[in-house]
Amino acid sequence: MKKLNLLFGIFLLLTFALFFVDNSEIVPTRSFKIAWNLGHIVFFATASFLLLKHVSFFQQATQAQQFYWIVGICLVAGVLIESIQFFIGRQAGWQDILRNILGGLAALAFFPRPKSNPGQLLGFKFKLIITALLCIQLMPLLITLVDEQMARSNFPMLADFESSLELGRWTSSGQITLDKTFTAHGDFSARIELTTNRYSGASLNFLPSNWKSFKHLKFSVYLPNNSPLSITTRIHDQQHEQVGYLYNDRFHKKARLRPGWNHMTINLADVISAPKTRPMAIESIANFRIFTSNLKQFRVIYLDNLRLE
Repeated sequence: MKKLNLLFGIFLLLTFALFFVDNSEIVPTRSFKIAWNLGHIVFFATASFLLLKHVSFFQQATQAQQFYWIVGICLVAGVLIESIQFFIGRQAGWQDILRNILGGLAALAFFPRPKSNPGQLLGFKFKLIITALLCIQLMPLLITLVDEQMARSNFPMLADFESSLELGRWTSSGQITLDKTFTAHGDFSARIELTTNRYSGASLNFLPSNWKSFKHLKFSVYLPNNSPLSITTRIHDQQHEQVGYLYNDRFHKKARLRPGWNHMTINLADVISAPKTRPMAIESIANFRIFTSNLKQFRVIYLDNLRLE
């Protein structure tokens, strides 16, 4: 038992340092990013477990006292951690503080009470509530794991928008939704709202990155308006993100959309040669983006059948 407690202590020391590590360059997948955030629950559950097990005050306290002390400690510790993260350039968030408290309450819910101080306050209903909250926290990770497996299975199709889970791979300056109105492949396409922001469009941020075995990137864009529209396609690799997103270190291609379907083809040889000082790492592509610039009014396009050939 002492050896197990020592391992818990070492675990806490090692994981505590991770609160202050910039994970933007070391987490390779979307699911790993989500799992990283769940580390708050694991850390505070372990720390609270050790407090309840080894500190005599907690062993002798009533369950109500334990509840208030655990919540208070997790809250104060969480605020301090997030404050330090803010001052060292990390992103602070109140969601992490709530995860800290949930971790502490999980230890309180499932840590067995001493026989000398059984208590009845935190019984089955409390355990049920904590279990439900833990499931809610785990759900995004499970959904993302399913979507990542779907992306691997569908490759070299990068996006055909036949599942709502696909939208989690994208970010957009306007709203992006599945739509049946215009489709080039399957039953759905992505309806992308373009705003009057300086740059407006949609980015595929989570995608299979190794495009080495392919020669072309193809996709279809439907323009419902009678007025033509200029768009830019942008592609960059992981190294581009590490050097500060320099303009001359990525691929750009401009095109003019006509009303109706526009079937686009990009030669990957052009993508490789696009950076001015190096070849693009086609085996580690990080982002595909389609966007417009300086629109005078709100527009809509439909994107479908994004694939490698």
